[in-house]
Amino acid sequence: MEGLQIDGVRTGARVHFIGVGGVHMRAHAEQLHNSGYIVSGSDQYESEATAHLRDIGVTVFIGHAAAQVADNTDLVVYTAAVPQDNPELIAARAQNIPVMERAALLGGIMENYAHPICVAGTHGKTTATSMLAEIFLAAELDPTIAVGGVLPKIGGTVRDGGRDVFVVESCEYCDAFLQFHPYIGIVLNVEFDHADYFADLDAYYRSFRRFAELIPAEGALVVNADVERLAYLTSGLACRVITVDGAAADFRAEGIKFDKQGCARFVVTHKGERIGKIQLEVPGRHNVANALAAVAAATDLGVPFSDIADGLSDFEGVGRRAEIKGETPAGATVMDDYAHHPTEIRAALAAMRNSGYNRVCCIFQPHTRTRTLALLEEFTACFDEADTVVLLDIYEPAGREEHDCHISSADLAARLAARGVNVYYAKERTNAVAFVHKNFLHNDLCITMGAGDISAWGNDLLS
Repeated sequence: MEGLQIDGVRTGARVHFIGVGGVHMRAHAEQLHNSGYIVSGSDQYESEATAHLRDIGVTVFIGHAAAQVADNTDLVVYTAAVPQDNPELIAARAQNIPVMERAALLGGIMENYAHPICVAGTHGKTTATSMLAEIFLAAELDPTIAVGGVLPKIGGTVRDGGRDVFVVESCEYCDAFLQFHPYIGIVLNVEFDHADYFADLDAYYRSFRRFAELIPAEGALVVNADVERLAYLTSGLACRVITVDGAAADFRAEGIKFDKQGCARFVVTHKGERIGKIQLEVPGRHNVANALAAVAAATDLGVPFSDIADGLSDFEGVGRRAEIKGETPAGATVMDDYAHHPTEIRAALAAMRNSGYNRVCCIFQPHTRTRTLALLEEFTACFDEADTVVLLDIYEPAGREEHDCHISSADLAARLAARGVNVYYAKERTNAVAFVHKNFLHNDLCITMGAGDISAWGNDLLS
């Protein structure tokens, strides 16, 4: 198969990634390496991602330095998180080496495929993308996959397949998904987020509307019928519109029942006609909605329902989404989850409440001060299903935070306490670990939540 072509940069070219350890950057670096490009990259820290890339033959530097950008480099790729004074970015521009933001690279990669499926939404993107991946794998359609979490079936975040179907997790931050080329676009939900980029909810919706307008007339938009401004998103689109999960939606789940682990089984109907049964192996009502979006997109591309049902029953989750990590010395189960928006937190805790644990302890690391401040009322009300909340200090990603945004985890802790939530503000990691070890026992659940570095240090709970 001919290698991937990206804006005139062809197989054999030298491509350098700044921030190659990021989950999406790692995936693209691996894609280009597998396609015959000479790939190098740099990151601030060693990680499983950098180790994996070295194992497959990618040159990885730890730390950033101008000398790491060779003068015969053909393209330098960076993320929105990379500051403009990064020495490698400065060196590339000084040498007149073309530079490209990650989203533009992914858009270029996407043009090599007949049917890109772009999965967007405030919540659930990784799970719904992974569900679709499992469906196309079950149907033996050789999909190419790029997902924002480790999918066990493919052993990572990327799979290089044929040039027909490309299933892509599509993030709205910094309008990244507006550089994509969806044949099918999926909008799972729309709730305000990324307050450090979007001015308000209107700006956020405008971005999703522009995403929908990218879909060609022969393609389709799959959208949750309960999206608040559904008419705004869908009116006048050239493409077909397929709705899921609302009372009058095209695809609906009937007779939903949950097992002892909180996993749903239900009957799928299309425009009122029964088309088959689904059994999920991931918990929560929110995953019914994710599954219906995957069912609709796969059906639209002609996948038989038997393969859809098989793929969804094979899907047992993805890294950092209700991922069981082990047990504490006292016997409490430790789970890790990426939830960092109030709606995600509420849904995850509701699912865990129905999973048979005695008590649920949520150890939460807020992600960005701007999000915490903009959604403070929502954060105050989203932990009601937890027996105890342990709060860590706010995680501040490099290059994203405004220094005049005054909010702290102590402020959130005070609001939760006033609401009647049993909350413990742990300023330091060791305090949180000691608190959990002392207070939670066999058949209790301790779930670490957040989009920062909480996953890495959450392993301390196991020892």
